[in-house]
Order: sequence, then C-alpha cells, then structure tokens
Amino acid sequence: MAHGVPVPDDCVPWQRLRAVNPVYWPRLTQALACLGVLHHKPEEPWRDSARRAVLVDLVNGVEDWAADAAANALVVAAWTDPGCRADVGEVVGARFAAAAQALTRRPVSIAGSLAHLVVITPQMPPGPVRLARTLIEHEAKAAAAPPGQPPPGQRPSAQPPAPARQPAPPPRRRLFRRPS
Repeated sequence: MAHGVPVPDDCVPWQRLRAVNPVYWPRLTQALACLGVLHHKPEEPWRDSARRAVLVDLVNGVEDWAADAAANALVVAAWTDPGCRADVGEVVGARFAAAAQALTRRPVSIAGSLAHLVVITPQMPPGPVRLARTLIEHEAKAAAAPPGQPPPGQRPSAQPPAPARQPAPPPRRRLFRRPS
C-alpha cells in the first residue's frame, strides 16, 4: 500500500493528470487495491474472512490514505452485503471517532474523507453521523471564509496577524562593467 503502482508511461491522460495533481494517482491505486482485497475469497464468511481482517487492520493502522482507502472498501462492502453492515458501521464509526478525537489536538488529513464515509455508510448509528455532518459543515464554512479569517462561529486565534510585507529593495547598481 505504501508503494503504489507507477503511472503507466504509455498513457498520456494519466501522465497529464499526474503533472496537474500528483497525489491523485497514488490515492486511486490504493482505493483500487483495497477494493481488490474486498473481493478476495468472497466465499468466506465475512466475520472470519481474510479480506475483513486485512481491511480492518489497514483502517486501524497508520492514519494515512491507505486507512482512508480501506474504510472506503468497507463501506462498499456494507452496501453490497447487508449482513456486514453492522460490523462495518462499528469499524468505520470507531475509526472516525478516533480521528475526531485526535482532531481536537492536531490536524488529521483524512478526517473530512472519513466523515463523508460515515454519512454514506448504511445502518451507521446516529451519533457518528451527527458528528460527521458537523465536521463536514465546519470544513465547508472554513473553505468559504476569507483567507486569514476564522470561519463563522469560531473565535479568532490568539496569534498576532502576520507582519506587512516589506517593499522590495531597489535593484543593485553595478559599479564595474565588463567591456563589451
């Protein structure tokens, strides 16, 4: 999961996309890899399956795109197999709760994505859904706020404003010129 498949050299559209947004390709390959794991040995019962064990391990592992991709695959499982919905709700809800708790102390890069996954997970308990919607609304307000100002309803930070930019110094004069 850490070292995804490189962008194919013979596919110009993907090369262009990588030039514009270099993180799109790795995130896409991780999501597709997790969907592949989801389809590994589908005849195994969900609770004891290797696919569930791997995806849950990734979700509860390092807080990165792989955890986000695994949570996405679990939500897909919940939509396609009603028998695993309660389990997926527990796993994804607990991961989101942990991310929301960490968000009170530090930035969490996947918190917004996990919030969206919580909202679309079938049979997710109402508590995590309320918290996820609150986070999504807060992120939308923060994105709409002018740069340097807190979103509506949030107090300004105690940090002093950034100092004004100093004008550029005048260009240097050359005292000695090379003969032409």
